[in-house]
Amino acid sequence: EQLLGMVESTGRRPPLEESTRWWPLGGTASTSSAANGVSQVERDELRHHARQLVAENPYARNALRLLEIYVAGPGLRLGLTSRCDDPGTQELCRTAERLWGLFLRHNHRHFSYREFARRTWRDGECFLRKFPQPTWPPCVRFVDPEQIGPTREEPDHDGIRTLELDEETPLAYLSRDPASHELWEVIPAELMFHTRIGADSNQQRGVSVFSSIIAALRTYDGWLATELQARKLQASIVLWRKVQGAPSQVSAYADTLANDGSTDGVSRKERVKPGTIVTTSSGTDLKFLQPDTNFSDAVPLGRILLLA
Repeated sequence: EQLLGMVESTGRRPPLEESTRWWPLGGTASTSSAANGVSQVERDELRHHARQLVAENPYARNALRLLEIYVAGPGLRLGLTSRCDDPGTQELCRTAERLWGLFLRHNHRHFSYREFARRTWRDGECFLRKFPQPTWPPCVRFVDPEQIGPTREEPDHDGIRTLELDEETPLAYLSRDPASHELWEVIPAELMFHTRIGADSNQQRGVSVFSSIIAALRTYDGWLATELQARKLQASIVLWRKVQGAPSQVSAYADTLANDGSTDGVSRKERVKPGTIVTTSSGTDLKFLQPDTNFSDAVPLGRILLLA
């Protein structure tokens, strides 16, 4: 009974009906960053590995390229279709499309659908900052995820200030030095467009789409290196010579072949060159050895890794 009393006194209790405070979905602000099992440090490592894979691994690079082409390719357009057939709203729709066209032309060097999508898929999230101008359109710039994060003064969250007990309503974003975590600037939430994937609604930061295949691609690279090494071993010719006779005769025979006819007496290893014809006596038996790599049995393993 005492134990149950302690648990009830320290456990979470539902808010009163007249209270305006409510519990955040899934956890408190101090635990939500790891609610899905991915901490800030692990998320940074996943993002680093994903970027490295996209830059070095042909399969990861092609996967991201195909996503860009088929989802955010040249045919992607933003159009207004809701109620634009109404004569009273046609002029408004044309004005909105004209303003959006001005925005794209003005920011064509700093913003594109493909880069926005690529950053989101690769890094798990994308930050786009707006710089208001006296007249339309505003300027936008991409912000790297490493620049938004906990600072020395506020190390207990993911670099995003939110309402108390409401992690789904951001108030500001903390721009910092990625190395020293020194606070550079507090960016109001209305000036930052934050898109995240691989996360629940109450989780502030996203996770890369490549997080689940990093290990598979690394394993595939290791498997491929092993198979290539096996191919080199199998392509090499190893000659096993059996010589009948006393041990002293065998040693003398081996020394003679090792010199390979050299006049300086320096011993060197024998080499079997292409087209070599070897003539031996009945007391010598030659056998060429090659390792059996069972490559046909290993092919399904590589296929399974790539299908993953």
